[in-house]
Amino acid sequence: MLTINERNRVYGEDIHIAIQSKNKNYRSWINGKIYYADLQEGKDYFSEMLKSTGGRPKTQYEFTLDAAKKIALVEQSKNGMILYRYLCQLDNVEVLYEPRTRKELLFEMVLNEILEGITKVIPQYPILNYRIDFYLPEINLAIEYDGKEHSTRRAHDNKRQKEIESEIKFIKFIRVDEGNENVGINLILKYLFHIAYWKYEQELSNESNEFMFLKKFDVSILDDCGKTMNERINDIFIKGV
Repeated sequence: MLTINERNRVYGEDIHIAIQSKNKNYRSWINGKIYYADLQEGKDYFSEMLKSTGGRPKTQYEFTLDAAKKIALVEQSKNGMILYRYLCQLDNVEVLYEPRTRKELLFEMVLNEILEGITKVIPQYPILNYRIDFYLPEINLAIEYDGKEHSTRRAHDNKRQKEIESEIKFIKFIRVDEGNENVGINLILKYLFHIAYWKYEQELSNESNEFMFLKKFDVSILDDCGKTMNERINDIFIKGV
């Protein structure tokens, strides 16, 4: 399906052809995938300006296999998933993608609508032998959408989260329970609010009273993976955290 060169990398144009994207403009498509997959030059991909043959010089991109997997995932198409599974077979690793429920897809639509123009959202972000349901790289936030079955998998989820936290330093997790999406959105917006004003507060003098209320914001309210929804609501609204 793809030609893997002697550096164990694949060319961007080959990925574009294999996925058969609706966006036929390769330059526009590849720049978009690099952005949404949060790929870093020199680590995930390598670029080289080719000699001009009379027109505009062409940039050639080479991607690692892991980076190519991320591109295949963020494409979110049937051909993208076929390519992703193929790349996993080459690496002899477990396929990370799992079928997504209708409610999770609806939640993604809501999340994208709310966060449009604020921060990018990467669905099905692969890390280690796992995937994060939604990853916001600009604020290093992981959002996990937990269906009904997750109530019996708390120990596994906690172990998985700790491994990811060891791999991605300072990452923050927010878990959204199916049926309580509004509370999850509330937590996400509170975290965005906190991050935005925390960054702004760094520009203020230590003696300024402006935004000092942020020092009272306790981010531990987000560390509630094991709490029930009633306990979570109680912490936020009744105790006045």
